[in-house]
Amino acid sequence: MKLLKCHIENFGILSNYNFDFSAGLTTICRENSFGKSTFAAFIKAMFYGFPRTAPRNIMENERKRYDPWQGGKYGGFLEFETENIAYRITRYFGKTAAKDEFSLWDITNRQKSTRFSEKLGEELFQLDVNSFTRSTYISQLSVEDMEATTSIRTKLSNLVEDTNDLCNYDTAEKKLRDYRAKYRAYRGNGGSINDLDKEYNDLESKKFLAEQQNVTLQETIDKIEELNAERILKTDSIKELRDKIRMASDQKARQMRQEQFRARREEVDKKQRALEEMDVNYPAGYPTEEEIRKQHENISIIQHEKMRLENLNLDAADRETVENEKRWLSDIDQTANDIEQCDQNCKELNKVSAKLSSQMLPEELKKLDMLTKNFEMGVPTDDEIQDCLSVADIFADTQRQISETIVLPESQKRLDQLKEYFRGEIPDETVLHAWEQERQERDSLIQSRKAHEFLETDLRKYQILQRTFASGIPTEEEIQNKQKDARRIAELTTKKNTKTTITQEEPANLSKSSSKVSIVCGCIGIVLLALGMVCFVTNMLMPGIILLVIGFLTMLAAFWMRIKYMVNSQKHSTSILTTSAITDEENQELYDLQHDLNDFLLRFYANVEEPEKKLVQLLVDMKSFTELTEKKNVSENELYHINEKINTKKQYLIKVFEQYYPDGTYYDGFIQELRSNSSKYVSLTEEVNNVMVKRKNLYKKADECRLQIDTFLKKYYSKELSDDLRQEVRDLADNVKTYNELKAKKKAMLEENAESQVRADELMSQIQEILLTYNAFDQTVSVDICLNMLRKRFEGFKRANERLTRYTQDYETISSQISQAETDVEYFLKKYQLPDDTPANIINYVDEDIHSRMNTEKGLKEAEDKLCDFLRKYPEAEREVPEGNEERSDPEKLQRSEKEMQQRMDEIDSELREYRQEREKIRYTVENIPEYEDRMKQIKIEKEENERKCSIAEKTLDLLNQAKDNLANSYVGKVEKGFVYYANTLMGGQLGHVTIDKDLKLYIDEKGEAREVGSFSSGIIDCIMICMRLSLIDALFTNEEPFLIFDDPFVNMDDNHTKRALEMLHKIAENHQVVYMVCNSSRQ
Repeated sequence: MKLLKCHIENFGILSNYNFDFSAGLTTICRENSFGKSTFAAFIKAMFYGFPRTAPRNIMENERKRYDPWQGGKYGGFLEFETENIAYRITRYFGKTAAKDEFSLWDITNRQKSTRFSEKLGEELFQLDVNSFTRSTYISQLSVEDMEATTSIRTKLSNLVEDTNDLCNYDTAEKKLRDYRAKYRAYRGNGGSINDLDKEYNDLESKKFLAEQQNVTLQETIDKIEELNAERILKTDSIKELRDKIRMASDQKARQMRQEQFRARREEVDKKQRALEEMDVNYPAGYPTEEEIRKQHENISIIQHEKMRLENLNLDAADRETVENEKRWLSDIDQTANDIEQCDQNCKELNKVSAKLSSQMLPEELKKLDMLTKNFEMGVPTDDEIQDCLSVADIFADTQRQISETIVLPESQKRLDQLKEYFRGEIPDETVLHAWEQERQERDSLIQSRKAHEFLETDLRKYQILQRTFASGIPTEEEIQNKQKDARRIAELTTKKNTKTTITQEEPANLSKSSSKVSIVCGCIGIVLLALGMVCFVTNMLMPGIILLVIGFLTMLAAFWMRIKYMVNSQKHSTSILTTSAITDEENQELYDLQHDLNDFLLRFYANVEEPEKKLVQLLVDMKSFTELTEKKNVSENELYHINEKINTKKQYLIKVFEQYYPDGTYYDGFIQELRSNSSKYVSLTEEVNNVMVKRKNLYKKADECRLQIDTFLKKYYSKELSDDLRQEVRDLADNVKTYNELKAKKKAMLEENAESQVRADELMSQIQEILLTYNAFDQTVSVDICLNMLRKRFEGFKRANERLTRYTQDYETISSQISQAETDVEYFLKKYQLPDDTPANIINYVDEDIHSRMNTEKGLKEAEDKLCDFLRKYPEAEREVPEGNEERSDPEKLQRSEKEMQQRMDEIDSELREYRQEREKIRYTVENIPEYEDRMKQIKIEKEENERKCSIAEKTLDLLNQAKDNLANSYVGKVEKGFVYYANTLMGGQLGHVTIDKDLKLYIDEKGEAREVGSFSSGIIDCIMICMRLSLIDALFTNEEPFLIFDDPFVNMDDNHTKRALEMLHKIAENHQVVYMVCNSSRQ
């Protein structure tokens, strides 16, 4: 079979990835983390899917490990071809196996296919997924990867002897082990035999304990009767105590009523006396709550207003300001109008003064003086300036052409590289033509080599025969002897298949009467057991025990007779005797001949069916291999001479190449590149020379223009001129324009200033008049300052006058409120004849007394209500006579005695329950003694039977394992032969003698000792494992050629082994489809 192409929708790191497989070797060389191992896992998942159950470890849980990194649909499709029919597998995976999707399409016939199920990999390769990864999928291997799985053993065994016995080995072994473990566990104390032992020991212990309980049973019954008698006495005592408690409680209730009546009467009298004492202090009566509230307000007003009066004050500075300024500023409105008018006059005066003093700015005068000095020799005309600007434009254009006329950096760099490249020795066309002639002759020799190569079909046939005869070439005489052995084997086999069968029967007498008797005894035993249980329930112990024992013995007899009947019914047996026509000596001869012939053929072929045909084929293959070997030697000799000539030509060309590329890697196109570089060198040299001539002419023209401009400008400037000559000419033109404008402005200013002097004098006179009116004029400062000082005086006067007015009004208002409140308080005190003290204290006392009297009245009302309620409830309380001091019973003490006695009653009941439960428990235990004895006898019988079955299962397992080992040894020879071939190819006879056991473990003879694979270095281990894997694949797949996946398995090998491995990989790809994934180009 072979792979065609695949599409990965999303799988691990891979997304929307398509790949077409080649028929032979497909190499995928990509960097680490590209997803090469993920790609291989995808191919495996398409054939086998994911396990339905998976561990939590992400490295072992492939469904979770390859979940798409980028999200999206999880899966894709894979197309493959087998038996000339192309199929497409499509799988998409969910979070669990239940959500997986699978479909199979027959591409060749364009229809859905039912040839394979979801277990396509197992059906196609006859291998489970674990065996697939240990065979056709070759990664960086470990020693454990070569352990033989059951699936591998099965397929190998089927190929050797065409039997499916080993397919069922695991199932048979598991069932036998489970069957044996049912009787006795391999670890621990499980199994029915151990369970029976445990049950027997438990029953023996229970029986012993039950026999010890008879005495305890009588003691328990006596204790129950004693407790019942005590309980009757305690019941009578509790009844008497309860009568006494009732009488004592009535007596105590009467005493409590008398005490409560006296307490309520005394409370009423106490409240009435308190009210009479309060009324003495208020002969004129009590003031109302409204009067008290009003006097509290008056006291609060007096206190608050006095505090305000204390806080009320007037600043002395305000009083002084008002007194001093009253003369000048008393008319506030008039003063404000005059200040406003004066302010307007000052503003107008400032404007007029500014107009009178206007003239040219200092900067303008300075600029005019400087320009007058520059133009002492005369002012240039506009035509002269325009001519100079034209020359400056020509100069600028020349400068631009100079900057543009250069050799490009790329061209100069390329020219320098070519100078270094040729080093003064440029090859001419004749030399180049001679070199090209040498290369063409070498190519002709390479083409002629194909005519002498060994044909691919012959090579493939030679390699197949080479693997066949890897262990040596047999002689014609050996083959003829083996043909004689094959004919003898056929003769003995025919004789062995002739058999004789004899059958004997031995009838036995069956007794039907014993069956009926066992049933009758069983029914009688059941009835006796039922009557015994009824006697126990009705406390008839002895009759019950006797009936139970008789019933149990009857049941036991019925059971024994039933067993005997069943054993007698099975004594009708049949014996079969089989004999064969072959003797023991001939049978041994047949076995030896078959074993020798199989060993001989397995040296050359994986399948030993039809040995006669195989021997004929072996004779033909031997002759073909000899002819092909001779033909191959002739071809290799011719190719050797041609390769010598090719190497001579190649060395000459490499020598020429290294003359110009000392550090480079040889390639055939270097001669054409030399011709191209030579031509480029000549053209670049001419280009550089032309640029240098043109730049020289432009520099000369620029110098002439600069000299002309400098001569013109130095008439007007003594400074050093800048490089931008055009800007210098423009600056000169601007200075001429500025000079003319400043001259005209200076002339006009001198004619303007004589008009506004009269208005300024009028305004000054008005301002001085207003300021003198308010004593604010000062000749030493300006009128603006005088006006501001007047304005500040006026504002200060207004604020001080307002504060003085507000103080006067507040003082009069506060004084009036204090006087009114003091008058009201004095009238209140006289009206109710209250004692002398501060008004605030007196009013507080009165308020407290009034509230106290109200509370007392309320308490008196409540006390009287309580007394009335009590008399209504207990009218006899007034008529009851207080009792004397005679001794009375304490009800609480009597209740404590009753409680103690009741607690004892509860203890008696608890003890009775415990003893009754113990009695029933002991009685049940004693009654079970016959049942224990019967079960113990039955357990002994069951244990003997189980031990016999367990022994049979163990013997069967031993025989099954022995048969498995014998079968497994039959396929080791062909695997070992294949390993020797691949090891010689890859390692050149480096290993010693190799032995492979039935589990496919390798042992290699080194230094006189058989060593395991793990004893060697990592590189050698990889070589051994690859050879072992390839030999296993040859042994597994004899009729088909599966695809192989190599996931960078040569990573630990040195250069020599890697080279051989790659050569071997190409040879394998001639017969197999190989997908080779690698991350390093050195192993590509």
